[in-house]
Amino acid sequence: MDRKERLWFRRETLSAAIAFVIAGIGGALVQQCVSRARPQMSLTSVGFFLDADEIVAVPASTRAVSLESHWDRPFDPFENLGSLNKRERRSRERIQAMRAASASMNVWLIKVANSRTPLSAELVTQFPLFSTETAGAIINGSIDTGELTSLPVRSVDVMKQPAIGYAQVLPNAVDIRIGLNGTRLMLPENYSPEQREVARLIGESIVHGSKENLDAIGRYFVRRCGEEGQILKRLRDELERVLVSRSRLMVKVSIANTGGTAFTIRPYMALEAFAPKQRPFRLTLGVDDVVTKAEEQRKMIETALSRMPMPAQREDRGAEAHADEFLRTSSASPYVSIPPGEVKEITALSLEPLGDRGAAVRSGYEQGTLSCSLRALGVNGRKIVAERTAFGEKIGAAEQKAVNHAFD
Repeated sequence: MDRKERLWFRRETLSAAIAFVIAGIGGALVQQCVSRARPQMSLTSVGFFLDADEIVAVPASTRAVSLESHWDRPFDPFENLGSLNKRERRSRERIQAMRAASASMNVWLIKVANSRTPLSAELVTQFPLFSTETAGAIINGSIDTGELTSLPVRSVDVMKQPAIGYAQVLPNAVDIRIGLNGTRLMLPENYSPEQREVARLIGESIVHGSKENLDAIGRYFVRRCGEEGQILKRLRDELERVLVSRSRLMVKVSIANTGGTAFTIRPYMALEAFAPKQRPFRLTLGVDDVVTKAEEQRKMIETALSRMPMPAQREDRGAEAHADEFLRTSSASPYVSIPPGEVKEITALSLEPLGDRGAAVRSGYEQGTLSCSLRALGVNGRKIVAERTAFGEKIGAAEQKAVNHAFD
């Protein structure tokens, strides 16, 4: 082989070697790119969370309103959020019940306005005391407090009218029956003779169709519904302020890994919230729960079982503090590893309550104008992002416009 051929051979060999090395490096890079983790994060739900065991000081204004209401006990100086939350819900339910019962009574009063006394059995059995618990509660409550002490027509005159049923005075109640319809007024042991007499007279007025007395009871009931309803609305507003300020944002996040290696994220995330009449603000969230798609069914079963009736637990009434277990079984916020090809659902909670921003956030949520974005970090420092998304109890105008333009 002459010198020229040797040079050609060396050049071709070197070129082949270089090409081989480049191909190997390229292949390795391609393999690394294909096999690397590819996390994708979506923000699927935003809501509010209350720690039912958290003890808070009840504001003086809230305690003052609770003293005015006859429907529940006054608040202690310190209450847990669970009991305050239940009370707020009961207040809303009672407001709705009073509104419905008052409307029913007004309809009944219109019907009897032009009727003669005694009233017919058909008309008397439409008296709301036969159909709503609220009527009995307010009438009994008014006897309890001494506000309802007399009626226009005395018992002796009521009894002159023919009976359309019977009112039997039992040791603990006045049992009222007209045909197949029945109701009763309670007679607690601590009732005075005068209170028992008022309850008995109400029963007699019903079974003898006393228009004057039933009209007076009906008008009194409507007035008391209005007064108690206003007190309950004030109490509800007070409780909402406390609960919203102590609530924390709870988000649900779906993270998919479409790559070839596992991806691990740190246990804390950053959420940016946009609410009306409130500058955008950021909250640090801690991972609270992690489930895979395969575990969702088990979670649903456990949730259903947890809602079965259980022995009542104490509410720590009046306690000034609540302490967790000294030694926890695991980290409060775990790291989350997403294997290749899997999707995990993560629940995360803000580390701090919303405080003064709570009212604006709640208002935005109600109107459908609250929007949030989320950032998370992998243990390797890689950032993953869930873009800004709107959430709320109803669809906001901007979101509705965007949805409708999807057809364009």
